Amino acid sequence: MTRSPGTGTRVVLFLLSVAASGLLFAVGFPAAAPDRLPVLILAVALAVIASVSPTRAITIFAFLFPCAGLLARLTGGTDPIAWPALLFGGLAAGWSFRFIYDFESSPDPSTLDSPLSALLLVWALATGLAAARASSLWAVFHGLAGRAVNGEGLPDSAAIRESLFALSSLASGAAFFRILRRAGAAVRERALRSALAGVAVSAGAAVFQRAGLLPAETRPFWKLTKRISGGAIDPNSLGLLCALALVVVLGGVLRGGRR
Repeated sequence: MTRSPGTGTRVVLFLLSVAASGLLFAVGFPAAAPDRLPVLILAVALAVIASVSPTRAITIFAFLFPCAGLLARLTGGTDPIAWPALLFGGLAAGWSFRFIYDFESSPDPSTLDSPLSALLLVWALATGLAAARASSLWAVFHGLAGRAVNGEGLPDSAAIRESLFALSSLASGAAFFRILRRAGAAVRERALRSALAGVAVSAGAAVFQRAGLLPAETRPFWKLTKRISGGAIDPNSLGLLCALALVVVLGGVLRGGRR
């Protein structure tokens, strides 16, 4: 049987997932962050589970990522933006390790492969360009740092950090799509149900948060505007997750009615 991709590519994917997760952990969770150890434990646990039972790890991740904001607040964190990507990094590391020895799985056909690959390339090039513009070659050669990159005084280090977080989220979604393509229809259905359950928990957390039964928002902007994010990263994420979940649920109800 011809393996696609080959063993060498699979090893590179494993090393890349580990390296990217390590970089994201170092940038997103400084040494003083109180949620540094909890998120590391969860990511490593997902990696171990994925190496033994990929289906179980996929289901767990699908439930956890809509609740990243709540997980961060419960562990004392103040910025949950890197939580979903790092949790996926743990899943990807374990799954890609098992993938090295996987001789049976094959991807289901999809017309989205080429457009998604092109988008991923554009995202990576855009991140590289953003990093280059945030710190010019002249500044690098002259040892300058701390330059502001916009009118609001955003420093170059913060701009690069935000660009890295954005790329990690987008790349995680693209990689998760490819993992699910090899998982089979039953696992995709299970992951979808798990994600819907996670969104429901995230939305329910907003109700409890409003009643004062859960930790309040930790970021100053949301505290100032008196908006709540429930279990999501921020209120906008919660609204988007709920809107997408409602569309999926409505589609399932209509499809079930026809059957």
